[in-house]
Amino acid sequence: MLEREVEQISDITNLKPEEFSTPASRSEPYRYKMRKQDGKCIFLKGADCQIYNHRPLLCRFFPFCLEQLGAESFEFNSSEECPGIGLGKVIEEEIFMVMLNEALNVLKNIGGSIT
Repeated sequence: MLEREVEQISDITNLKPEEFSTPASRSEPYRYKMRKQDGKCIFLKGADCQIYNHRPLLCRFFPFCLEQLGAESFEFNSSEECPGIGLGKVIEEEIFMVMLNEALNVLKNIGGSIT
């Protein structure tokens, strides 16, 4: 997660960042990852996300993650955690372009990059 996202979640939940996140080993700008309980995000209650309107960029993209391969080259990969991978419809490139633009806008606002 982005540092800004951790701060926002902390503000809306009144939880300290260490109560719901841990430092991530990924490179900038993703400094944190969400804590899990029984293999699931701590904000997931049943099938409902308790912070849905404030969920991090990575959660909005799940089960996909975006990696920057070069200055203007990006690749979406899928998470091994999602049991539905390969069972649904093939997603059109247009949807991935919307997701890419969303990520670039978020990162532009914090002065970061994908990697």
